[in-house]
Amino acid sequence: MENTSLIIKPGGNRFFDFKELWHFRDLMYFLTLRDIQIRYKQTLFGFLWFVLVPVIQMLVFGAIFGKIGKLSPAGTNPFAFYIVGLVPWQLFANCMVTSTSSLVVNAGMLTKVYFPRIILPLSSSMSKLVDYLISLLVMFVILMGLKLYPQKWELVLLLPTIYLLIFVNAMGIGMFFASLNVKYRDISVVVPFIVQIWMFLSVIAPSSKIPENLRILYHLNPMAGLIELHRWCFLSPYTTEWQTIPWQGFLLGLPFTVVALSLGLWYFNRTEQVFADIV
Repeated sequence: MENTSLIIKPGGNRFFDFKELWHFRDLMYFLTLRDIQIRYKQTLFGFLWFVLVPVIQMLVFGAIFGKIGKLSPAGTNPFAFYIVGLVPWQLFANCMVTSTSSLVVNAGMLTKVYFPRIILPLSSSMSKLVDYLISLLVMFVILMGLKLYPQKWELVLLLPTIYLLIFVNAMGIGMFFASLNVKYRDISVVVPFIVQIWMFLSVIAPSSKIPENLRILYHLNPMAGLIELHRWCFLSPYTTEWQTIPWQGFLLGLPFTVVALSLGLWYFNRTEQVFADIV
């Protein structure tokens, strides 16, 4: 009989072990750096892709939904409205999609050595922060070019909260789908489709364009409230759309965030001991 080695650490079914994660911080740093290097290596335009994508999306959305569809708020530059919504959305979408495929992509590591499996979706999502920072810089340049200068001091406090909650939502959902994707590989095909539908429910129109009887249902989508708050930080001085901070959508979406993170962690911990057997 061949010798076998233990891949999963006994007793590793705790909800979230910060101490163990900190112990493996060097591995998470290495994997994050590796993902960044692989993404930019042997590409024709390199980081310019992360400049071109938000700009092209802004032009398409601004022309179709802003200029033609008249879905952007009255008095707001439609191109500014969509770039400010698309940048945080891309952070969410990219983190969610990459974390979903992270276990399958790193299948070789799962079958060879023990480490906290949660490092894989975490590191893949953290590598996307570089792309996000590039897109954020592009957004600032565009706003400056349109002479739309941030004037709300509250954004200093709100922006880190918004980005943290976006990351938490993406990780919670991503961990759940990553666990499913180990057993059902077509999950990685379904998730981009879900992301596309979700984008239209979050980015296309402000809450004022949603029928009032559907507005509470609309705000149960956490990304809708977070993106609206993000837009308030930058665009509220230039429109009558947001006279006050749009807390309603933000607060109504918080329960979903808590549920998403809790469900993602629970299901990930429940299934991680069989990852190496079925990956």
